[in-house]
Amino acid sequence: MREHGVEGYPDPDPNNLGKSLPDAVRDDPQYDSAKDVCDTKPASAPATEKG
Repeated sequence: MREHGVEGYPDPDPNNLGKSLPDAVRDDPQYDSAKDVCDTKPASAPATEKG
């Protein structure tokens, strides 16, 4: 989201999973277009540890 102009987007919280965003983030003029871009990208595969 930050990469697409939503500068105030918070860091991921594993306890919240991004379900609750501050109103200031949702009110950002870039939010809807950034969300559209992010929604069309496939989810990243989890990093694996190499031994």
